[in-house]
Amino acid sequence: MESVGYLIGVLVWGAVIAALLVTVVGSLVVVRWRRRTIEALERAESEADPQPAAGSPVNRQQR
Repeated sequence: MESVGYLIGVLVWGAVIAALLVTVVGSLVVVRWRRRTIEALERAESEADPQPAAGSPVNRQQR
């Protein structure tokens, strides 16, 4: 019976460790995905609507 108790303990601790690991890996994946998505959106926006620099003559004429 004692070995059954150890088995249950190992399963419980294994489940806790697995849940923590999934949480950490999942959060890292989400952070990386968000950064890539934001970079891609910014890149697409800058390619679609190129704006001159703040001090360029074009901007001065539009004021």
